Amino acid sequence: MLRSASTLVLFAGVSSIAAAGTAFIATSLAPELRPVAFAILAISVVLVGGGATALYLSRPKSDEQSGPEPSRPVGAQSLVVAAALVVLPLWLTLRFLPLLAEARFVIEITPWNEMFKGANANGSALVLVPLAIAAAPPILELAALVACAATSLVMLARLMARSPQAPRVLLACVALIGTLVIASVVGARASADAATAARALIDSTRPPASERAQLIDGVDRYERAVTSGVVPLLWTLAGYAACVPLLMSRRPRF
Repeated sequence: MLRSASTLVLFAGVSSIAAAGTAFIATSLAPELRPVAFAILAISVVLVGGGATALYLSRPKSDEQSGPEPSRPVGAQSLVVAAALVVLPLWLTLRFLPLLAEARFVIEITPWNEMFKGANANGSALVLVPLAIAAAPPILELAALVACAATSLVMLARLMARSPQAPRVLLACVALIGTLVIASVVGARASADAATAARALIDSTRPPASERAQLIDGVDRYERAVTSGVVPLLWTLAGYAACVPLLMSRRPRF
């Protein structure tokens, strides 16, 4: 499962390179999108590098012992790691509740049908470009949340089975989580640029006043929700990373 997730992240990074190329082409029509195009390219590099690293760390080693090791007394490090694996994803989920609520609000109030019908040769369709780009950061943040929950489940099972591969598996999981978190940080910064570009494009296309008010309000609330998830993600990543040396110095025994 870990190798599949790493491959998926690597593939997403390669696919994002094409999206970055499209964004750079769009900058010829909307120069405001240039910072966003660079952000997409940066996210692509992060996903490719992180996915490749996690894929390398998760490679199977034939020389490693596959069975459980002899049972030993439970140590303090074992309890700390197990507690962290339970607390971290739960805490992150609670901190993400506002993001989920705001994302639902934006989806509900955005008049998608009218926006698509209003796309014409005068450039109204360009409004969709920054909005589509702004959807990437929350997707990355939610992917990081899922990765944290999956890591905890996998590692708890490994620790209970006294697997000797637990330290290396956790290291690969942390590399994967770190990749998604760094990409989320870059994406959150890009969301501010995308919001600025969206406001400018909305004004330039002169939509009806009621539609403009809804779009502007949605963009503002969406931007605040996306940036609010950055700090919890960084703290969660630090928590998982702190577990690595504990497992490296002494494999937990249950």
